[in-house]
Amino acid sequence: MPEASGDAIAREFERYLRRRGQ
Repeated sequence: MPEASGDAIAREFERYLRRRGQ
């Protein structure tokens, strides 16, 4: 995984958790 995409991945991960929480 590219380090530059680390932030993007973290953001998508949070979105995924929120979607699951709903």
